[in-house]
Amino acid sequence: MDVLGIDPGIGATGFGLVRLEETSSDAPCLVDCGVLKTSPKKKTPERLREIYDLVLGLIQKHAPRALAVEKAFYGKNVLVALTIGQARGAAILAAANLGLPVFEFSAREVKQAVTGNGAADKIQVQYMIGQLLSLKNPPDSPDACDALAVALTYHFRSKTVGAGSAGRPSGRTGKPVLVKDL
Repeated sequence: MDVLGIDPGIGATGFGLVRLEETSSDAPCLVDCGVLKTSPKKKTPERLREIYDLVLGLIQKHAPRALAVEKAFYGKNVLVALTIGQARGAAILAAANLGLPVFEFSAREVKQAVTGNGAADKIQVQYMIGQLLSLKNPPDSPDACDALAVALTYHFRSKTVGAGSAGRPSGRTGKPVLVKDL
């Protein structure tokens, strides 16, 4: 089963597609990864359309079983948090339009799952991506590494919760929805 991980950003959105074997102890393997960079000269709606089109195209090309996306993090700059939220929305909408389940993880959850340390830095995450995916050289891009880490978090969480079920549906009604919070 393939899982598409997304590290959203308005200027740079990382993506990572990981193949996970549910029925064996084989290590997960890298299928594809990269970064979409949008031009700051373009207006926000155009940049969001590019992110939407990228995610839609990746889903149509690779047919993953799930989309795993990093949750928005509120830091010191509210404007940055809002634009990250818009990029997340574009990615989630692409998956939702194709009926693909979406799972969300906080940055702390991702770092904890991949490195064992919820406060790990980018270099630690990059190193562990190389180790976990048996890569001679992990991707240079921190955005691509983060996206791969999000996809791997889905894998690790689905193993602890139960094969094929990475989490519970979010929402207050108890009805299944596409966006899932693990």
